[in-house]
Amino acid sequence: MKLTPLSVALALCVTICPVLAGTARAHEVEIVRVDGTAEVRGADGKPGPAVKPGTRVPPGGTITTGDNGKVVVKLQNSGFAVLDNKSKLEVNRASNGALGVLRHVTGWIYYALSRTAHRDRQAQIQTSVAVLGIRGTRFLVVILPDRQEVGMRKGTINVESPEGEFELNRADEKAEFDAYKEQGRAAVEKEQEDFRKYQESTKKEFAEYVREFSLGANRQAVFDGKRVREQALSAQLLKDMEAAEFYAGEWLDKVQD
Repeated sequence: MKLTPLSVALALCVTICPVLAGTARAHEVEIVRVDGTAEVRGADGKPGPAVKPGTRVPPGGTITTGDNGKVVVKLQNSGFAVLDNKSKLEVNRASNGALGVLRHVTGWIYYALSRTAHRDRQAQIQTSVAVLGIRGTRFLVVILPDRQEVGMRKGTINVESPEGEFELNRADEKAEFDAYKEQGRAAVEKEQEDFRKYQESTKKEFAEYVREFSLGANRQAVFDGKRVREQALSAQLLKDMEAAEFYAGEWLDKVQD
């Protein structure tokens, strides 16, 4: 059979077009699940169409959840973000079209970012209290008037002050507890409960002034202005993370972190 230029072009399109479409889609930020009310706005601040699965967030645009809203956002091929109610996230792009800086404006947002997608460059999340540098990890950020926290599920992030230095306070709880046990409470079956109670009753802290610090798995940072307390992950923050993981498990399972 003789091939004409038209038939060759059609054959190439059948082969290449799906690949190009898949590549283009990988560079989109889109909603994959929504419950309750949510709104997407463009970089110009104008509201977009009604939010539903498949709604795309344009470069420089924002996604905001209402009083009863909750959404899961696919961040290109970088991972996913889970926004609870009354939360707002701004999504930007780098010059090459890849995911740029995320600006966590307000609220409660769980992030699961792929290590493979950020092997050569860090992702960055800006908040009012810190700038977070990430290569691949899972964590929760809470920015509310009365609560500013970052909690780590797995991996490590770099926490940098947007201006000036942090007064970083770390509690040497384990060393204190070891001394406490030597005074007579060495029952193995009670050790874990004793430790928990002892954490609440007395904490020895060490303060240092730093521009940035690392936060690892099962740890959290609590912000009060420039004063930061690094401590073990609280039961409340762990509960919040588990709620996000249950809600978005179908998508979070796809993240290679």
